Amino acid sequence: MKKILPILLSVVVVISIFAGVALNSYATDADPVLYVSGDYTYTILGSTDAKIVGYSGDDAEIVIPTSLDDYKVTFIDDFAFMQNTALKNVSIPHTVVSVGEYAFLETSLDYITFLNAECEIFDSEYTIESVAVIRGYDNSTAQLYAEKYDRVFESLGEVPENPTEAPTVAPTEEPTEDPTEDPTEEPTEEPTEEPTEEPTEEPTKEPTEEPTEEPTQKPFILGDVDGDGEVSVMDATAIQLHIASLQTIPEDKLPAADADRDGDVSVLDATQIQLLVARLIDSL
Repeated sequence: MKKILPILLSVVVVISIFAGVALNSYATDADPVLYVSGDYTYTILGSTDAKIVGYSGDDAEIVIPTSLDDYKVTFIDDFAFMQNTALKNVSIPHTVVSVGEYAFLETSLDYITFLNAECEIFDSEYTIESVAVIRGYDNSTAQLYAEKYDRVFESLGEVPENPTEAPTVAPTEEPTEDPTEDPTEEPTEEPTEEPTEEPTEEPTKEPTEEPTEEPTQKPFILGDVDGDGEVSVMDATAIQLHIASLQTIPEDKLPAADADRDGDVSVLDATQIQLLVARLIDSL
């Protein structure tokens, strides 16, 4: 009996410590500040670049923008488009240099187009849904990925000198019909009189500076539902009350409540926050 008592006391101490951790808030300087622009949720890298971390739209075909609120889109984060079953065709612009793990897993993609021949695609068969046809330039990272994981690849030809003029889909055939009018034929009538009036001078306008576009939504910390600057068990409780229709989360706080970034506030978001508070996961 004397040997058993110390063991029981040790177990109680461990449980108490774990419970204390779970009840304390858990927010660090590493928590990303997120912004929303249209259907895209993003975070800012440095002072000029944006990383897409989520997409809530339901369009079947999208062309990912090259910029969001004047920040150049250069990265697509892990899980960014995962489980978006509405997506059928997506085009990734030449500005994107990296696509993260699971970014397009469990989607309904038929086609995915890469317009940056050197875009880094996370080296896993689970980065892109297996049934999607991959489009890209010859000898590009998209082609190498498709060949490695036995995916169908459609070539867009050689890499263009100016990537901003690249096609977003496979090139289509030009029309075969000839024009009905002969382009070499000169007009039969010539103007009879020259205009006699001199054009009046228009006042010159000084160029005006356009204001830099601000993000369309105030920054927030993912999981910080009550907006107190910390992710805590109170945020998970707020989500549970919202789901049970006992207390509604304000509309401007819903992006922060979508902890798993699937476009919907559910019990899974509360679970993610609880795991973070208990330090069973490193980040949302």
